[in-house]
Amino acid sequence: METCIYCGQRPGTTRDHVPPDCMFCHPIPRHINRITVPSCEECRRAGESDETLLRNIFVSTRESEQNPNAAKLAAKRDRSFERRFTEMEKVMRHMVLANVPTKDGKVTAWGFDMNTPVMDRFVLRVSRSLLHKETKCGYVDCEVSWALNPDEETQRELVAIAKRCYVSEEFAYCGLFAEGETNSGWLFALYGGSIIFLASLFERGNPPTA
Repeated sequence: METCIYCGQRPGTTRDHVPPDCMFCHPIPRHINRITVPSCEECRRAGESDETLLRNIFVSTRESEQNPNAAKLAAKRDRSFERRFTEMEKVMRHMVLANVPTKDGKVTAWGFDMNTPVMDRFVLRVSRSLLHKETKCGYVDCEVSWALNPDEETQRELVAIAKRCYVSEEFAYCGLFAEGETNSGWLFALYGGSIIFLASLFERGNPPTA
């Protein structure tokens, strides 16, 4: 039996979906090749604690509002707010006042602070899952650094040389990686490219040099 790719200690007795089910419109078409990785029950449940919050944040951004699938999931977000006000409070705690660019300059408005521990956990979880999916590496003791919505030139340069994979309208990625190596680069997009993460995965304590 495979070992859990998240802790490396317990057997991977279950399969974890990446991204989680709640970020996809349902019913999920059968032809979509979902990404699954071996996980122990403890690590799978630990990841679940962030899933609804992440979905609610992602479908609430200004960019994702234009995506039809994100708009459908926004209805689920609203229902979660109606059932539990605490879900709305969690989202609101991730909002900050920021300068938002407009055609006439900048205005001060509320936006999401993505530089949070919950987002760090999400990017690490996705990145190590993609590495396992592509290389079957199993557990690796690693860290991740990441940036949100990199400039278009950076995106084009990476896409031109990386392996690309379109999973669905909700999730697509490309990656630079090598068999047996932890250090790797990942660009993954949610909701038709409304939200894009650029992530560098590396061995713990050994960040890649520029």
